[in-house]
Amino acid sequence: VFGQLPLISSSLQTCSSATIAFGLKARLSRFLNHGPSVQGLRKLLAQRRVRVLRLGRTNRIKQALTEYRRHRAGLGHFNASASSAASAVHVDLAAFERSLVEVERSHRLAGRVLAQLAPGQPRLNLTYEELLHDHSAALSRVYHFLGVDPPPGAAADAYRKATPDRLCAAVANYGALCRAYAHAAAYAPHFDEPCDSRCGG
Repeated sequence: VFGQLPLISSSLQTCSSATIAFGLKARLSRFLNHGPSVQGLRKLLAQRRVRVLRLGRTNRIKQALTEYRRHRAGLGHFNASASSAASAVHVDLAAFERSLVEVERSHRLAGRVLAQLAPGQPRLNLTYEELLHDHSAALSRVYHFLGVDPPPGAAADAYRKATPDRLCAAVANYGALCRAYAHAAAYAPHFDEPCDSRCGG
């Protein structure tokens, strides 16, 4: 975004009426500290009547675990074998806390960016959980929001989750993780099972 507004503007101008998506990537903390980028891009989005699709994750504990697995255990979704992706990981609680702090920070930053960039733009909030548990319905919401017809075969759920969805199955020391966070009102609903479940550590 920094210094690239003319290029972004040119790209948007060449978009045809059939274009339904345009994406860009920027470090959110830097972006918020650069007034000209915020003001310029906000103006472009308003002029083009851009619709905003925000994808987030409701379960912050599971999101932090995803980050932990990727950074600490090298078990990212795209570089792990089927067996390693499905295996439980032993969580270092101090390192997990750092992952959770970063996850919460990213959610706050995303909210601030949206508030400054597109305060009056049409917005659809979609969660990872919706895509995971009812993929077809989630996509239907997206097509309806964008005002487009779904492509042939779009209703088929062609994807499956590689890693365990149950924290109990994904974390070898589930009991320790649960006892560390389940007492907090914000995180209690994010634990699938009681801390003393048989899969706990």
